[in-house]
Formats: sequence, C-alpha cells, structure tokens
Amino acid sequence: MRCPNCGKDLPEGMRFCGYCGTPLPTLEKEEERKLASVMFVDVVGFTRLSEQKDPEEVSELLDRFYRVVDEVVRRHHGHVDKLIGDAALVLFGVPRALENPPFHALSAALDLVEQVRTLGIQVHIGVHTGEVLVTHMGEGVAVDYTVIGDTVNVAQRLESLAQASEILVSERTWRMVEGLFEGEAVGELTVKGRTRPIRVWVIQG
Repeated sequence: MRCPNCGKDLPEGMRFCGYCGTPLPTLEKEEERKLASVMFVDVVGFTRLSEQKDPEEVSELLDRFYRVVDEVVRRHHGHVDKLIGDAALVLFGVPRALENPPFHALSAALDLVEQVRTLGIQVHIGVHTGEVLVTHMGEGVAVDYTVIGDTVNVAQRLESLAQASEILVSERTWRMVEGLFEGEAVGELTVKGRTRPIRVWVIQG
C-alpha cells in the first residue's frame, strides 16, 4: 500500500499514514456468483517423460505446452486461471461473460487435443459447469477470480478419470451443448463431498 499524499510504502491494513497522518483508502470486497465452465487439462504420462528427458528438455516442453494452452484458450474466449506443473485450470464465463460457456469450453478442449499432438504429447481433459465466485477487491485493483470448490473438484475428478486424448464432461455441461457436439454417456461418477453421483459423458467431436 502506498500513501496517496507522501508516497511512502505502508503495510496493508493501516487506516492512516504513519509518516504524514493522511487517511488511507480502504479496500471494499464485493462478490458475485457467475455461471462458468471449469476445464482441467493435464499432460498424459508426464512423470515418465520427466524421467526419460533432460531437465532442460522438460522445462522447454512445459513452456511450449503452456503457450499452446494459452493460445487455444484465448482463441475460444477462455481465461487461464492457473498453471500447476503439467496441468492447467481454465475458466470459461469469467472474467468475460459468455452466452454458453460449455460451448466455448468444449470447442477449446477439442482444439487442445489436436494442437498438443504437434508437441509429441497427449492430454486428458475434464469439464464441469457450475457457479464461480468473483471477488472484486477495491476500485482499480486487479480482480481475483475464486472458483467454488465443488466446481473445481468435479472438473479435476473428471480429468483424472479421462484416458489419453479423452474429454469427460458432467451432465450439466452436456445438457447445455447437446446437439452441438457428438458425445456418449459413459456412466456415473462418485465425487467426494457430494451425496449423489453425477452422470458423465465423453465428447467425441
């Protein structure tokens, strides 16, 4: 935090500047819920690849993977929320509102499956649609996008069950794009913290 009067750097949470006594602006938190599709993308067999390749080669491969993910996600109007090792957490519907987030998410997923082949790797993908909590911290301050735990947990669980080059989606996601994509029901999935299993589809095109 910086004093608007004297320009001194100050610890967060102070109400008055310790140097000149100027009252400091307070950050007000605003929250709103939005519908979004959460997509988890993970490289298949990355641990084995890491054992077989030089560390510099692994680092270069990850950099190329990140660039492909970023390019594809941007092309389909999504937002890369986090890069976690050999995985990516992607949001569709925030920060940019979309009329049909699952449509953009699945279009990106199919595109990603094809694009990463040029890197000599494969991915598995999980997509779930639900609410996310958008937190605004003060005027002019960067917006934090916090994803509700259930939405992320389901998407991550779907990704962990997907085979190489496979895209698994939840029933809620599928119902919003039914007729726009080819898919097949593959059964039910039990997710930790949920009392009822969810039905799962695999996207084929």
